Amino acid sequence: MIRTATQLKAKVRNLSGGDSKKAQTLIRNFIMERFLERIALSQYRNNFILLLNYTIRTP
Repeated sequence: MIRTATQLKAKVRNLSGGDSKKAQTLIRNFIMERFLERIALSQYRNNFILLLNYTIRTP
C-alpha cells in the first residue's frame, strides 16, 4: 500500500516509463479510486450520491 507522496511518485514513475501524460492519468486514477474508497468506508457513505462522468481522454 502506498503511504507517502514519495512512494506514489516512485510507483508512477516506474509504471509510466517516463511518459508525463501517462503519469498524469495514473495519478488521477489513483486519487479518484482512493477518494471513492474513503467514502465507501466512511460512516457517512449513505449520505452521498455520486454522479460520475469520468472520461479518460487519449491523445
